[in-house]
Amino acid sequence: MKKQWFACLLSGLLFVTFLSCSSDDTQWRDENIAYMGKIAKQEGIKQLGDSINGFSGIYYQVLRSGDTTTARPVIGNVVRTVYKCYLYNDTTAFDSNDNYKSTVGKSIDGFDIALQYMHVGDYWKLYIPYNLAYGTSGTTSVPAYSMLVYYIYLKEIVSEN
Repeated sequence: MKKQWFACLLSGLLFVTFLSCSSDDTQWRDENIAYMGKIAKQEGIKQLGDSINGFSGIYYQVLRSGDTTTARPVIGNVVRTVYKCYLYNDTTAFDSNDNYKSTVGKSIDGFDIALQYMHVGDYWKLYIPYNLAYGTSGTTSVPAYSMLVYYIYLKEIVSEN
């Protein structure tokens, strides 16, 4: 079931982006999608979502579990995290913060979706597809169609709705 769903996701991503890519963008996009395909097959990798509400396309690995009795953040909560973010093929973080205070729902979609599945104290490695990151435009430090790798630790929920 997981492989069929991933194949559908890949097909959709390829179709949606095919017409708008330059040849350089196409190669980069294809490399990122291929890397996500490899990640999906690795032992210990899980996908966020469920068969009822659908899967997000975000993959993760639990590096350390937190307190499962704590609430999970929801949209509008203010949280404090520690994170490092990488491009899939780079060992140098292009973004990091040891005390990031943010409102869930105000960051990139993949980051916000993942936070809503985490408990305080969880430490995860996330694989976020480009459509839930910086999309087809990218930023000054992130090329278009970039899949992101995050290491994220949820320190606390600072305030709830």
